[in-house]
Amino acid sequence: MIGFSFRIDSIDYILIICFLTLKSLSIILSLSTCAMQIYIRFNMYSKTYYESNIKNAELSIPLVGGPNSQQDNFEKDIQTWIIDLKDLKFEERISEGGYGIVFRAKYKGSAVAVKKMKSDNDNVEFENEVRTLIALRHPNIVLFMGAYLAEDHKIIMTELMSFSVDSVLHKKKRLDKSTVWHVALTLKQKISILSDICRAMSFMHTRDHPLCHRDLKPSNVLLDKNLSVAKICDFGTSKSISTATMTGNIGTFMYMSPEILHNLPYNESCDVYSFGIVMHEIFFEVRPYTTSDGSGAFTNELTNPYLLGSIVASGKRPDVPNVDHATEQERKYLDLMMRCWNQDGTLRPSFTQALDELDDMQ
Repeated sequence: MIGFSFRIDSIDYILIICFLTLKSLSIILSLSTCAMQIYIRFNMYSKTYYESNIKNAELSIPLVGGPNSQQDNFEKDIQTWIIDLKDLKFEERISEGGYGIVFRAKYKGSAVAVKKMKSDNDNVEFENEVRTLIALRHPNIVLFMGAYLAEDHKIIMTELMSFSVDSVLHKKKRLDKSTVWHVALTLKQKISILSDICRAMSFMHTRDHPLCHRDLKPSNVLLDKNLSVAKICDFGTSKSISTATMTGNIGTFMYMSPEILHNLPYNESCDVYSFGIVMHEIFFEVRPYTTSDGSGAFTNELTNPYLLGSIVASGKRPDVPNVDHATEQERKYLDLMMRCWNQDGTLRPSFTQALDELDDMQ
């Protein structure tokens, strides 16, 4: 923290610059006279962080308790969930995401999953995920078991699941040198997994304090060893759905809705769009906007992934091969999928509606 003081026309000015994290710079201007004090706080963020998380500078009058007050409150809120690292034994690494690395571990003899934040400065994502996990208790949302918070590292502990939908879909082995592949999931399993996703997302969207996930994708859907139960995870980018319109790019590129890609106002229907892309990936067992041979190569229309924004804005979606010989069940599936990724968010079904339709397919 650096402070400067000066006087203009008998008024004392104090300019305090606080370097809170590598991501944010807080400038606090204090104007003081004998009669009153006014505190104004401005937060300035790096371009990347600004575009991903915050659209307008934060203004708070007064600034109570200093810049660490929110952190202090968070530590008090999670006190009952704090774990002792001596009881935690790390094992192999399971996966890695944008904000953290997930390990298999043992906690007091029980198998658990532990997410270690990559950066000590990822306070926003860490606090957001912990608060969300504490608030959300549902059979199709991964169970939060505890956290550890220190200056050198931050840890989130949850129940351990056996697979992710991403790992099941894309760790297939080629049967031969042709383009014949093992089918990772039966249609019945696919509909069951999607139904579980709908249950979790409907719960999030319709609770008293609704939440938008904003990063729904196959790697954030976990499965048990029998592939019979699906649970949503990774709530670091989730956000409260309020009357205030959400803006800003957040989530994973290939699953972003047109309104997010173009930095337009959006609401919970952005999750439904992502669900539509997930439905395509689960049904055809290839990544979005890639060729059907499973090579991972982008389709001809998407020679450069950074062109995706304009392509999606024009109405382009992942390829749907000829379905002339599709069953009635498959036709209903694909019809729901395409309504979920409708260009107009107001025309997308809710997760409650999608669940009803999936139930009818079983």
